[in-house]
Amino acid sequence: MSNSNELTIVDGFDADAADPSGSPIRGSTWRFIDGEYFAFKEPLDVGAESYLVYDILKGWQKLEEGCPPEYLMQRKGQPKPAQPHVDEADGGQI
Repeated sequence: MSNSNELTIVDGFDADAADPSGSPIRGSTWRFIDGEYFAFKEPLDVGAESYLVYDILKGWQKLEEGCPPEYLMQRKGQPKPAQPHVDEADGGQI
């Protein structure tokens, strides 16, 4: 058995490098509004750079006060999961 000092590249997109919160979101969240990019409310200068979205998953997020968000996400190659039942007393939304 050899002892290796090789670096392991972790890009944040690997399943083993999953966010401990369980969030499926990787990287920063940008918005494109009226021809401008924003990181939250701050304008974002992307200059002449190009970006590519190479994976989009669909799913559901449950928000409950005082609790971390819960996620029910589609698995690769599978359809979006059905919306879980939410009681009307809880606002009727997930």
